Amino acid sequence: METSFILSTYGLLIIAFIGMLTHFLKKKIKGENVEAIISYFKGHFKTVLLAIIATWVGWLSYVSLLMTGQIADVFAVFAIGYLCDSFFNKYESK
Repeated sequence: METSFILSTYGLLIIAFIGMLTHFLKKKIKGENVEAIISYFKGHFKTVLLAIIATWVGWLSYVSLLMTGQIADVFAVFAIGYLCDSFFNKYESK
């Protein structure tokens, strides 16, 4: 993949969603099985959707900043995806 694609508008969106997927991977590493993660998505559809929308809004805001001449930072967009998923999908297990 060329650097120009990664720093393009769609490349940065893909990086943001890779950040979200990395958060899912972290849950798997911590011992949650895939069925528990999928059942969480089904039971908490609104928060999952909110995390996706928040990631998209964060990406859109970042891309808007790029129009002002700022340099694209791939890690910042990755962090947007990771943090939005982490923040909106927190819940206390009882």
